[in-house]
Amino acid sequence: MIFDYLFNEYIEMFDDIHSKSEIINKKNRYKNHIKDYIGHLHLEEIKFKHCQEIVNNIIKVKELSPKTAKNVNAIVQTIFNYAIKNDYTEKNPAQYTIIPKFDNKYNISLKQNQIKSLIDEILNFDNSIYKLIFIFALHGRRKSEILKMQWYQIDFALKVYSIPAQKNKARKHDVHEMTPLLYHNLKSHYDNEIKSRDKVLEKDYIFINENTNTYFKDLRRPFNKLKKLACIEKMRFHDFRHLLGTECIKKGIPVEHISQALGHSNIDVTQRYITKDSNISNKVVSNFLSSYSS
Repeated sequence: MIFDYLFNEYIEMFDDIHSKSEIINKKNRYKNHIKDYIGHLHLEEIKFKHCQEIVNNIIKVKELSPKTAKNVNAIVQTIFNYAIKNDYTEKNPAQYTIIPKFDNKYNISLKQNQIKSLIDEILNFDNSIYKLIFIFALHGRRKSEILKMQWYQIDFALKVYSIPAQKNKARKHDVHEMTPLLYHNLKSHYDNEIKSRDKVLEKDYIFINENTNTYFKDLRRPFNKLKKLACIEKMRFHDFRHLLGTECIKKGIPVEHISQALGHSNIDVTQRYITKDSNISNKVVSNFLSSYSS
């Protein structure tokens, strides 16, 4: 039995038992991180090295967190445990995978002059598409939320954008008011798209890779260029979110507001009693950016 068939059997078996969000998460992680490595292999062909390569690729190549690697490896372990219970195999190679220790209380260590340089370089980036992508990142959006964003999520009249539940890690519909910086750059990009393509459909991706005619899947080259220009050696794309959160905490912005700006599912029980307004994201990000304006 090949692993891909086994995974689909597991999903079908537990589709009505696990929550819908859990099934979706497993499918997405399998598609994005596991399938290309071991999906085509027979169970007895999969060794420890294959499972370790999945983890290494997540951390070193995709520059995602060890926590993400741990969650993905947990899926591989779960599928193998299911196989063992059904006498499909006798071993679980994923149980030996080595994952670096991580701390959820992660703080990015950038000095104030580095943060200012980072923002300045983004605002002066020579490619308008990547510039807009980085501006979205400054607003706390996840990379996948940015790259897979479509025009139906944008409302220029109300100056808001939405992250629907199916594109949101927290699996909830979020609406954020645009800052003037984001609005002007996004509107300019939209006008350019209209001129170059004559017609822009709501289903179209906002950021289209001309080489593949679909959304961008790799930002390593422009992101590495940005880091070099800003004289920053160590930074992941996801660190934009940590940067926004950490700096806003320092400025005394209520943690509930920061949580909403970042699109977190919750912070604690008291979050249930917070009234959420779409313009909070605007206030949080504007407050952050104003500290580093030239």
